[in-house]
Amino acid sequence: SFGRRKLYQHWGGAADCYLIPIVCIKKRVIRYVCRVPALTTTNPLFKKTGVLKLNDVYRLQICKLMRNTTTGFDVEHNRFTLASSVHSHNTRFSKKMNFITERPRTRLGLNCFRYLGPKFWSSVPETFKNLKKDPFKFRYKNFLLNNYME
Repeated sequence: SFGRRKLYQHWGGAADCYLIPIVCIKKRVIRYVCRVPALTTTNPLFKKTGVLKLNDVYRLQICKLMRNTTTGFDVEHNRFTLASSVHSHNTRFSKKMNFITERPRTRLGLNCFRYLGPKFWSSVPETFKNLKKDPFKFRYKNFLLNNYME
């Protein structure tokens, strides 16, 4: 489980020139499994089979790590600053258990966990953020699947 988690962290932030062939193969496989013609749109197929797209698998893995960070389970990534600890007055952003997103200095830093973790976590629905590990994973995966348009 830990090895797979690390793998998702690394290839998910890879350059598009490396990810596009993998995305194309994944789409080809999903069409083959569903026995549909080669030019069929894949969004309904991903939703029907319950398989996440490549970028959503990466998003799910990052959000699972951020969930562990908020519960204090993952000490390694304990370096994030909660928005509620920055100032004393309440804001909508700080009430939702969001972290401060630190802007990276380089373009390479745009793909690092330190930047993407808080960014992805702020897009997680507020009702999911306090869930335990397995319900969070299940409900957030279904949330991502429901975003696929028919």
